[in-house]
Amino acid sequence: MNLSDQPLLIGGMHRSGTSLTASLFASAGLDLGPELLGACEFNPLGHFEDLGFFDLHCRALVAQGLPSEGYTATERAIMPDEFEPEIDDLLSARMERGVAWGWKEPRTILFLDYWRSRLPPARYVFVVRRPWGVADSQIGRAHV
Repeated sequence: MNLSDQPLLIGGMHRSGTSLTASLFASAGLDLGPELLGACEFNPLGHFEDLGFFDLHCRALVAQGLPSEGYTATERAIMPDEFEPEIDDLLSARMERGVAWGWKEPRTILFLDYWRSRLPPARYVFVVRRPWGVADSQIGRAHV
């Protein structure tokens, strides 16, 4: 098994430090995707989120009547079957690059059961920040 068969999934709550963590892995050579979510006022260096997985997760949540942001009391989200062909293409495109790869996308946490069954050799990094730190950061974003 080579590194392209063992993606690294980086997850955690929004505003918990996942972007910083992903940037460190990227600087060490991990391929986080061909098209990443850009920078903004609150993440001036970028989000380091693969837009393919970002879009997939948002649409899968909305398909279940959940908010695309992933803010929900639901423990787990289901990956709808109709997304399978798209997921096949997404994974193939990443694995065919033949390099160590992975993705960072906070909503990944909601789909862990799916990704564990779909990618058994995957490795995981979960970023945890004190809840009040996350809340303070999110409140700060809302008031700007």
